[in-house]
Amino acid sequence: TSRRWADQQTMVQPPDFVPDANLAIYAWVLHYLATGERMFSRVWVRTDSVTARGSRVRLHGDAPGLHVDRWYGNASSYIGVASARKSG
Repeated sequence: TSRRWADQQTMVQPPDFVPDANLAIYAWVLHYLATGERMFSRVWVRTDSVTARGSRVRLHGDAPGLHVDRWYGNASSYIGVASARKSG
């Protein structure tokens, strides 16, 4: 958190990657169904997807469910970055 999007990208190194929103949502749903735990419940996380206007797609999972929204490249104490690991 508290880093711009460009800085957050450099923190995620192979074999990890920043997933697209659809993959992060799919993982969130499967994880919730398997464990009852809501990932991304403490902070919003940016994904590699962008809106038609160029904003980064962000996710947040709390008690009501999963929220999908947009965010620009600026830093905030409650915006992190999603990451996934390539299997292989």
